[in-house]
Amino acid sequence: MRTNYKTLKQQRDLEASERQHEIAITQAHAEKFAQRRAARNALQERHEFDQRNKEVWQ
Repeated sequence: MRTNYKTLKQQRDLEASERQHEIAITQAHAEKFAQRRAARNALQERHEFDQRNKEVWQ
């Protein structure tokens, strides 16, 4: 039986490409999650700041 190395290489390249695509998607999701978390934290900090100011000026 003769092994078709070109076909094996193409299959390996395709699998590597698919893995890279999955990694890119995962990284994009992680970045989006981090941005949302940062925005939520900033909003929470602003709310706490406003509450402290409200208490001080009353």
